[in-house]
Amino acid sequence: MSKIMKKLLYSLFLMAITAMTFTSCENVPEPYDNPNGNKEKPTPGAKIEPAGKGTEADPYNVAAAMQLLKAAKADEPTAPMYVRGKIVEIQGVETKTYGNANYYIADSKDATQKLYIFQSLYLGKKRFTSENQIKVGDDVVVYGPFVNFKGNKPETVGKGATYIHMLNGQTSGGETPAVDKEEGDGTAASPFNVAAALAKGNAKNVYTKGFIVGYIYGKKASEGAVFNADTYTVETNVLIATNANETKLSKCVAVQLPKGAVREGLNLKAHKQNYKQEVVLYGDIDKYFGMAGIKNLTYA
Repeated sequence: MSKIMKKLLYSLFLMAITAMTFTSCENVPEPYDNPNGNKEKPTPGAKIEPAGKGTEADPYNVAAAMQLLKAAKADEPTAPMYVRGKIVEIQGVETKTYGNANYYIADSKDATQKLYIFQSLYLGKKRFTSENQIKVGDDVVVYGPFVNFKGNKPETVGKGATYIHMLNGQTSGGETPAVDKEEGDGTAASPFNVAAALAKGNAKNVYTKGFIVGYIYGKKASEGAVFNADTYTVETNVLIATNANETKLSKCVAVQLPKGAVREGLNLKAHKQNYKQEVVLYGDIDKYFGMAGIKNLTYA
């Protein structure tokens, strides 16, 4: 056999060995545990699209709330709105003085976008009495005004202006709501209470009494009802109810405040001390903001 033939056969032998080596390596299991637990490589979380209308029936998700707040003017509170999310971090629950909590919510436990819930109250606008009333993983709907603090930190308005409207599907602490008793006949001697005014629906030139419990911000009562006086910026209306601590819009009457002495004397912007005070009003029971209301007010 010639030297040239020997070299050719040797070259072919080496090529065959090399091919077998590569084929064998492909079928050999990893000799170590890969850092992802031998699972598929992690994929970045799917982008969560903004959703919701900010209403009780259709709350904003965190993505929508963040989008809205980042576009808002710095330090200018929004109208009260509903925002849904999952608690992903709790910074603290204060139970001795103010009964509020600071925590973050997100659209999922793995979401990178988090919304700060600052100095917010517990379910049904009650004060926190225990640190374990909320926990990481809870699903909540928070209600109230929000703000783009200093133009770079979307969060709730503080000092108890917001509260948990729904906690893990529960809205009222499991309690059976009390039914307000209808009282009065609409006269000066015996004014309607709010429960009676709601039942009446329409009436001219009658007296109605109730406690001032808040106001309506914007054009829709369902989206703009606010049950405090801390962030009051509206002079044209108030909400009254039979109970001074009422926070259910369905148990309230919206009162239109006409220009003049009535507005000057009753509006919460100028008189925050009127919050939870009882008043007697004279006017017409009629629709206002699409709900039971009092209009053409001439006496308070």
